[in-house]
Amino acid sequence: MMKYKRFLTFFLCLALMITIGGEFFSALGIKASAAEAVTYSNVLDDLSKDSSFNPADYPAKADDYSLQVIQIAEGTNGELFVYVYQPSENTSGIVATKVLMSNTGTNDGLDFYDLDLVSAEGVFYKYLIKGLTRKEEYTRKYLIISIFRPWNDDYGDSTQEGTIGSEKAYPVELIFTYETSIDGTITISAEYTEDIITVIDECAGEIYYDNATPSGQTGYLSHYYAFSTNKPIDSIYKAYIDFDYDYHYYLHTGGLSQPTKIDEQRSESVEITKDEIINLPSGSFWFVFWGKYSYDYPRINSTKDFLAQEGTDLTDQSKNAISQQQWIFRYYESDYNSSYLSTSTMEEWSHVTDIRMFRLIYEYNGQIYDVGVVADVVGEDNVSDGSGKPTYIWEGWKKDFEDVMKFLMIIAIFLLFSFLSGPLGFILKIIYEGVTFLLSLVLKILLFPFKFFVWLLKKNE
Repeated sequence: MMKYKRFLTFFLCLALMITIGGEFFSALGIKASAAEAVTYSNVLDDLSKDSSFNPADYPAKADDYSLQVIQIAEGTNGELFVYVYQPSENTSGIVATKVLMSNTGTNDGLDFYDLDLVSAEGVFYKYLIKGLTRKEEYTRKYLIISIFRPWNDDYGDSTQEGTIGSEKAYPVELIFTYETSIDGTITISAEYTEDIITVIDECAGEIYYDNATPSGQTGYLSHYYAFSTNKPIDSIYKAYIDFDYDYHYYLHTGGLSQPTKIDEQRSESVEITKDEIINLPSGSFWFVFWGKYSYDYPRINSTKDFLAQEGTDLTDQSKNAISQQQWIFRYYESDYNSSYLSTSTMEEWSHVTDIRMFRLIYEYNGQIYDVGVVADVVGEDNVSDGSGKPTYIWEGWKKDFEDVMKFLMIIAIFLLFSFLSGPLGFILKIIYEGVTFLLSLVLKILLFPFKFFVWLLKKNE
């Protein structure tokens, strides 16, 4: 039913565009006053230019917090606008935040673009797409994968425990094609794309890999993103992820705790591949005796294989959340430092706030797929206990305990050999020779009757 209604919506908009052609874009364009103030045409006025447009086809629904894209339009000054049907209208206060789209008509060039609300009336909203303009080409294609709004638990938005939602995604799955003829006439067509996959569940967190020192812990945070999709996948070859992170600093001294400081938020974009193996060189205070060890893991893994490698050390909460997913990405590593002195404790680490997967290349049943991804924007929790530390601290003392035991064993063996080479060694040697003589004597006595019998036989011959 939803597909049908959306198709009807596009049919109406297509009729609108074809009927009034280029004049429609003037209505959508920027009007500058003498003072250069920028105003935009009213969303309902734009849509009502088509005599077949009926607002009754778009009913208000107070408890429907979804976003449904009606159309994308080009302004006369090169701007791009997107028209959205929001059933909850202004009673919910929802304002769309961004779209995932490209102006190539393909997944190449997919990116996130912020939206600026320029007109709203009832359930109809008109947004300016920031940072993207019309191409100067006769044929222009716009692929829209998804549209986002702010996360709200009261609207039924939910994530796995330990994961925080930031923005809710709604699928669009449409390619809009604009054709400009030689005489300037513009026609529009819209078609659904199947080159898309939807994330139906996801969780995020980090694992701490230790490099202990006598005065504290230093090491690495391996940030992970686990998810499940609505389509089957045999193998993932490549994934594209954007994420934001900030820097945390915690100081506790003299019985007082200084609030965690958060540095300016930074953004990163990564491309991870199937064959990439991460090697984190590490060691402990005892590495001077027998060298360093390292942590090795793949960027892309099934959750089954991941849990087989890491599961024994994860918390029950983390294992439960990850076990409900199909795939897991280890997409980013950062430093974790802590110092423990007699009167103070200091900790420093990076915290990922928003993870946005937007493109996936995978194989299923021998076929390779390159798809856009519909996925909510999520981030790592400050941890289940709210302390602001990593979700899971790898217990480095276990490794150090093993190292200490190895060290003590080497010392014990060395002392034993040293001791055996002294007076005790001489006494043990005498005891050994005495026991050996007695055993050989007993053996000779036991064998004497047999040897005597053999001697008699030989003599009688």
